[in-house]
Amino acid sequence: MPAACRQARTADLVASLVPDAVALLGDNQYEHGELANFMAVFEPTWGRFRQLTHPAVGNHEYEGDPERDQAPGYFSYFGAAAGDPAKGYYRWELAGWTLFVLNSGAINWTRTTGGNPSLPDDCWPVSCAAGSEQEQWLRSELEALPDDACAIAYWHHPRFSSGFGGANQPHPETGPLFADLYQHGVELLLTGHSHNYERLAPVTPEGIPDPGGVTQFVVGTGGRNLHTDTGPQLPASEILRTDTFGVLELTLEPGAYTARFVGENGLTVDQSSGTCHAPPPGA
Repeated sequence: MPAACRQARTADLVASLVPDAVALLGDNQYEHGELANFMAVFEPTWGRFRQLTHPAVGNHEYEGDPERDQAPGYFSYFGAAAGDPAKGYYRWELAGWTLFVLNSGAINWTRTTGGNPSLPDDCWPVSCAAGSEQEQWLRSELEALPDDACAIAYWHHPRFSSGFGGANQPHPETGPLFADLYQHGVELLLTGHSHNYERLAPVTPEGIPDPGGVTQFVVGTGGRNLHTDTGPQLPASEILRTDTFGVLELTLEPGAYTARFVGENGLTVDQSSGTCHAPPPGA
């Protein structure tokens, strides 16, 4: 179809970029993430990068399970690369940078029909609330890094986003994780979910501009379809594109990065750069 199912084209684009690693930001297989669907659609396209892939899990990986508390197709397909199936979060290293892959799960389903009724504003099925196992793990891992370490985090649901139609945005459930990133000087957060491309200026956990804050990218442009009916563009949003399928190319160097959003036609749509910074005073 002309406006959907462009995963083969974006996969060809990735191949042309010759990456050292591929980070997936969730909702990697539509509509449901059963293993048969991964094998039928994902495998012939993005599956060529499986040995390079470090995936994050999205809400559509949990689709098909009545309680949305398991994603067997996702964890079966990616195996050890996806981390412990009971957790879905892990860390890895590349070019001197530490990357933290976190699990925001099936937030949207939790908000409406299920999840844990005692925690209506939490991720599901793996909590990301302050004090949860996932949040404590992230905090302890960040505290163990040197002050001059370079780090990136990624998960599926954006903390801040101009979104689609204003619906389900922002995602305060991920706020405790974002606060940990800020307190420990993490440079970049990569997210998906909204089917558009957006780059936001660095902000505090409250969304206030701060040169020492976390720069967030929303890259939901891998091929399913594009959300053109966004909410109002956030003040911190530096670019919002709702008309382009594509991928984010990150080049990591010691102490610095460059970012380039590349459309499926191979042209550069947006580019930026930055350096590592130390945690805020008193963190």
